[in-house]
Amino acid sequence: MTKKGDTTFGDYRGVTTPILKALRSMGAEQASAGGRNDLYLGDKKFSGNAMYTKKGRTYSHGTLMYDVDLSVLGKVLTVSKEKIASKATPSVPKNVANVKPYLAPEFQKSSIEEFRDELLCHVYQVDSLKEIADKKLELTDEDRQGIQELVDKRYANDDWVYGEAPNFEFNQRTRISDVGIVDVHLSTEKGKISAIQFFGDFFGAKDITELESLLVGTTYKYETIKETLDKVDVSEYIFNFTNQALLDLLME
Repeated sequence: MTKKGDTTFGDYRGVTTPILKALRSMGAEQASAGGRNDLYLGDKKFSGNAMYTKKGRTYSHGTLMYDVDLSVLGKVLTVSKEKIASKATPSVPKNVANVKPYLAPEFQKSSIEEFRDELLCHVYQVDSLKEIADKKLELTDEDRQGIQELVDKRYANDDWVYGEAPNFEFNQRTRISDVGIVDVHLSTEKGKISAIQFFGDFFGAKDITELESLLVGTTYKYETIKETLDKVDVSEYIFNFTNQALLDLLME
């Protein structure tokens, strides 16, 4: 955070250069800037950054992938091109990487907290955080209350987060031995499943429309669909088909 005028809005190079220098000094020699506001290790992205200005201050913030489970990342972010059948434009996943394996061996065993502290020391070129204690900002109770109010009203509110999500439709089909063909047609509105139908030559002890009704209204993201499916046993509707298999089909 800087005073307006101290940082040129959109000058991501100026803001991220200290981070890049610090990472290189810690062994990640391939760390570099790319695109307008991203950081890379070779051709793999590990950080995205953004800025905004308010009340005479410029705020710069960004991510930094240290030790993320990339298999989970792929499930929650990837949208299959084949299933998009509208003007909605899906995010195009780029090759991504964790910083940890690129660091010198002495830093690769660090916890996320240890890495954070070490990175700060390298950015400020000090041996201990005690030397930059005056730069630490302690949040007051009033600050924390304000943050929680924002979380409750906006960031934890699916209607606010996904309310402007573009509508789309998709059709996904799979064939599995001992199950048969499972063909799903799904539509979303404002980030939630507005309609879904299953077709195929599968068998089930329960009426498949019960499962369809359960899914309608669910926010279209991995975690919320999983929570909904956890309420039932999918194999009762599609014999030999697991909850995880259906979740993967819906999110492929």
